[in-house]
Amino acid sequence: MSNPPYGPGQGAPGNGPEDDWFRPAPQAREEIYRESEYGNSTPQFASHDAPYDDHGQNGHPAYGNGYDSYDQGGAYGPGGESYDQNGQPYDQNGQPYDDLYASPDGQGYAATTVNGAVGYDDDQTRLDGAPITDDPSGDGKKPSKKEGWKKYIPNWKIVAGVVVLGLVASGTLVGVGYATTDTPDLAKDAKEEATNQGSNVYWANKNAKPIFRVGQARENVKLDQVPLHVRQAVMAAEQRQFETEPGISPRGLMRAVYNTATGGQVQGGSTITQQLARNYLNDLSTERSIGRKFKEIFAALKMEDKYSKDVILEKYLNTIPFGRQADGIQAASRAYFHKNVDKLTVAEGALLAAMIQQPYYFCTRVGPQCPEDSGKYQGLLFRWDYVLRGMVTEGWLTQAEKDKLKFPKTEKSWVWTSNEDDQTSHIRERINVELADIPNFDEDLVHTGGYKIFTSLDRNLMRYAKQAVKEQAPKPVSKEMAKVVRSGLTVVNPENGAIVAFYGGNAKKEQSDAALVERPQIGSSFKPYVLATALSQNINVKSMIEGRGLICLDKVSGDVIPGAGSLEQCEGQHANGYWMRSTHSEGQAITLVKATEQSINSSFIRLALKLGLPKVVEMAQSFGLPKSAFENDMDKNASLALGTINVSAMYQAGGYATFANGGRAVTPHIITKIVKEVDGKVVEEVKLPWVKPGKQILTEDQAAQATVAMRAVVTQGTGTRARLTSQPAAGKTGTTDEGAATWFVGYTPQYSAAATVFHQNSKSLSPYIGRDIYGGDYAAGIWKAFMDKALAGKEVEDFPATSYSGQTEIYDSPKPKPKKTEKECNPLMQLAGQCGNEHDQPQPQNPADQPGCTEGNLLNCDPNKPPPGTEGAPPGWWCMVHPDYGACQNQQPGNPGQPVDNDGDGIPAGEDPNDNDPNWPNQQHP
Repeated sequence: MSNPPYGPGQGAPGNGPEDDWFRPAPQAREEIYRESEYGNSTPQFASHDAPYDDHGQNGHPAYGNGYDSYDQGGAYGPGGESYDQNGQPYDQNGQPYDDLYASPDGQGYAATTVNGAVGYDDDQTRLDGAPITDDPSGDGKKPSKKEGWKKYIPNWKIVAGVVVLGLVASGTLVGVGYATTDTPDLAKDAKEEATNQGSNVYWANKNAKPIFRVGQARENVKLDQVPLHVRQAVMAAEQRQFETEPGISPRGLMRAVYNTATGGQVQGGSTITQQLARNYLNDLSTERSIGRKFKEIFAALKMEDKYSKDVILEKYLNTIPFGRQADGIQAASRAYFHKNVDKLTVAEGALLAAMIQQPYYFCTRVGPQCPEDSGKYQGLLFRWDYVLRGMVTEGWLTQAEKDKLKFPKTEKSWVWTSNEDDQTSHIRERINVELADIPNFDEDLVHTGGYKIFTSLDRNLMRYAKQAVKEQAPKPVSKEMAKVVRSGLTVVNPENGAIVAFYGGNAKKEQSDAALVERPQIGSSFKPYVLATALSQNINVKSMIEGRGLICLDKVSGDVIPGAGSLEQCEGQHANGYWMRSTHSEGQAITLVKATEQSINSSFIRLALKLGLPKVVEMAQSFGLPKSAFENDMDKNASLALGTINVSAMYQAGGYATFANGGRAVTPHIITKIVKEVDGKVVEEVKLPWVKPGKQILTEDQAAQATVAMRAVVTQGTGTRARLTSQPAAGKTGTTDEGAATWFVGYTPQYSAAATVFHQNSKSLSPYIGRDIYGGDYAAGIWKAFMDKALAGKEVEDFPATSYSGQTEIYDSPKPKPKKTEKECNPLMQLAGQCGNEHDQPQPQNPADQPGCTEGNLLNCDPNKPPPGTEGAPPGWWCMVHPDYGACQNQQPGNPGQPVDNDGDGIPAGEDPNDNDPNWPNQQHP
């Protein structure tokens, strides 16, 4: 006969004692030890000679007829008789029969035993025929009543006394133990690891839902949130009589006592209440000992006296581990099925209940690490079916309902919410940064304290941000381009700096965040901070300053160095010479509005030097740009005014929010509130440093003046592609050397946003795009696409008007022009500022026969006729003088003198065959 296949407590599949048969060796990983009435969570295999039958007992056939059971000493035969290891039967007193003197009827003793004693049959007749006498030896002495080994058996009265004494002593010990056990307080006596729960991070929308989980995967739920069939499945798995038994299971205790008394493993017998006591209470360990077991029993009984079954079951369901690092039924539901516990089906609830027995052993999906024929998978199938059979037995489920159920399919991986997308890891990273910035708060507490973390992120706006970048950013034409060309967008609420939306690229494919983390060079989008420095010093935007390109400026004073008309003359002959290499020129002296509109480099270099570079740095930092961006003596380098620093889109959006809100600095942030709740009531609220009102760094009128300048950028300057469909907008383009990074940062009264397209390694984008690109191209398109969606259908909000407070500083003066009478200078020449040179050109003999004037010829022409070839769509400069001309009626609404120009490239629609295609402007702007 083969050796028994199962050790103590392991019956055959379908017949074993509470299906302990499939239990594996305990895991090396330390876990909360769990014993249930139906077996341990970590059973131990050992080599045993004796299997248990279906009832967990020795010495009976384990599998029905045809199988013999073995004990440690020998075997039991099919009829119940005992044999020694040599095949000799034992008598009822444990002595083997002598083969020569077997009992004739099989009931009495053998004639003689192997040690020579003579046996008796049931009628007290010697089997050898000799008469029974009181003196069988014939020596006249009364024989002893006990002979041989029998004389060592104590009197039954002594035995009874000892047993009674033992019971009294045991009862006394139990009574003392129970009396000295304190009644547990579930609110105060809990283990930290049993009550720790992570924190939820929520969207900003009404009835906000969680975005993801931070810290330990436990979220406590009320019992009524757990469906009845899930509760019943847990009871079917762990304690079917939970609702009627007094905290302990007599049947389970008897089995545990028997196993311990016979030298077996200390196991079993634990009810749901006992498990809760052991895993939840501070003064109970998980060691396997009789002493711990009694403490557990006393605590369970005390707990049952104090708390209702509902309270105990609720605490249990929120405490027990289910595998996948999920503690508690809600976390388990999210981990295995990506749904809240109230959505679990009967089959899903039964699977989670089955997992309780071996949470870190069972596997729920067949795969390379979990073959279909493995014990990890087959054991769970059996356990799941066992739970359902228990529900049928208890009347909680009909057999017909059970037969329809199929083993449920679990999700591949643990995901706290089903709403996680390619931006979730970016949000998680930013949350961690902000938690670390909260004074007097240990950010690690959110991993165990069960906080609610509310954010400013709007799900709809997040979707618009993603769509805008996907639609308007340059499309990758190669794998290399996809790796190095990045696009991002960040949007904040100007009132408080709260980040309402962003898109930083697909976090599942790209390692960095182009919206909140990466810091490309910001180029000319830095210029508004120079303008703000002037405004803060009471200099208004009507002030006049140099506006020419290809000039030489003194790096110390900012003054123009006369006579230096080339790079060699400027920097070669002058120690402090700074060559303005841009050809873009608007005149010898222009307003700060015009300088901003056309992004004139010489204007802002000269202005920054006049104001003082350290003051410009200080002002930029007061707008929220990080101090870390100003390194390597930036305040001593004139090029600072052109945006040589590196800043993320998040800080740019936050900085421009100050212009939008009337001059108050804000801190860009995602976290808006952190609270801890107990039973639905807020018991703690964490103080956040960024929610207080920001510092007023510009007056409202100064901020309004900056808006005037930046509105001109959008209406007629370098950022016309960002013009919105129905809302006023202001902003600034930014382009770095060789087009390595491009920007459009702008705002409306509702939102401030920064869009950027850049090369991750600070190289030119032109080889990938096929042409030079500027901030007014892709970045402006991204910004506009978002704003149009976000503001669609909303009431138009105007920017505040300005009184142009402050003084008008004349840093530079326009070149004087000769005074001429109106008779000598026609209106077109007045508009072009060319009055005075009419005498240098021949006068027409018959003006009525002359063609219309052009920009290059304002004298030898008829000023009342449109330029030749433009009769159907005259240019804007001509229509400004002739607004009543029929074709001039088709002008931009609210902007007299400006012809319709759909793509914003400065060429009127009538002269631009590609005017309806804004993606391909004919003329690029810096």
